[in-house]
Amino acid sequence: MIIQADEKMFIADDPRMTIDAFRRFILNSKKTHDIDVVFVDYLQLIPVDRSFDSVRNKVDFVTQELKRIAREFDVAVVALAQLNRGAEEDKAPQAKDFKESGQIEQEADVVVLLHRKESQYDKDTNFEREAKGLQKIKNLMVFDIAKNRHGAVGGFVMSVLGQYSRLGVH
Repeated sequence: MIIQADEKMFIADDPRMTIDAFRRFILNSKKTHDIDVVFVDYLQLIPVDRSFDSVRNKVDFVTQELKRIAREFDVAVVALAQLNRGAEEDKAPQAKDFKESGQIEQEADVVVLLHRKESQYDKDTNFEREAKGLQKIKNLMVFDIAKNRHGAVGGFVMSVLGQYSRLGVH
């Protein structure tokens, strides 16, 4: 189902849309609306028209196809990806924690990891230093730019304004 949210935003809400159908959707959207950015929620769920011997190989294929789509149609592809469950255990996530694939980190031009875990402030002094000595505060989100092929890496902290579904300067 294609939903037109406004004149510049379209949502393709079809969990069965394969990577090939996604490519066709981007081609048509580029021709008719000259799109610049595509968001994928989320990468590991994109179905494919062929079989693979492992989930890892399927995710590798999808990752490579998204990179090709970005280049072919000159669009930025912002793909959300799930992390391994182990990444949730008392540490800030790292780029190597992507579920099912190291290819995600390899293909990406930029990797941004979001982290919001209150217990982290109590347990990891290195994390506290990286967050500039912040005390335990609810409603903080760390944006960690873990990879940037064309610029700087680093991070910053933002306030989460959950009641407004917004982020604010901290």
